[in-house]
Amino acid sequence: MKKRTWGDALALLTAVKQKSMEKYESFVQIVLDFKAENIDTRVYKLRVYELFKGHEDLILRFNTFVPTEYEIKLPLDHDNDESRRLEIKDALSFLKKVKDTFPGKNRKKYAEFLKLMKDFKACRIDTSGVAERVKGLFKGHTDLILGFNIFLPKTYGNTL
Repeated sequence: MKKRTWGDALALLTAVKQKSMEKYESFVQIVLDFKAENIDTRVYKLRVYELFKGHEDLILRFNTFVPTEYEIKLPLDHDNDESRRLEIKDALSFLKKVKDTFPGKNRKKYAEFLKLMKDFKACRIDTSGVAERVKGLFKGHTDLILGFNIFLPKTYGNTL
């Protein structure tokens, strides 16, 4: 990995911001979550990939900041079951993120999300219904919408 400078980091951030302010804000949040160890490397890579999907240039720039073993490979092979194996800590990390996003009076959204998951588990709602309801419930919180995608089969993931 080539030694990167603050100028290189700023160039990446500027490129992301030029593509979309929403993507920029989501990217900054993903980086902060990773630095705070709220998400692990696998979730970090998946979220960055989902965010930069269709923007190969941003993925390639991002790769220059991570060790080779953490690079996002193009074309991404995360669609195979081996690399999408999720663990309970991934789900718990996501639940914590949802809970932290909706504190105090907003805690109702967290409770709604838990009810939605119970309904899904009890087969009262199907996968596409869950994906749509999550998108509506988390409207304005693209990091949560994209974060939830890692728990869905590829064909049901929400796009922004």
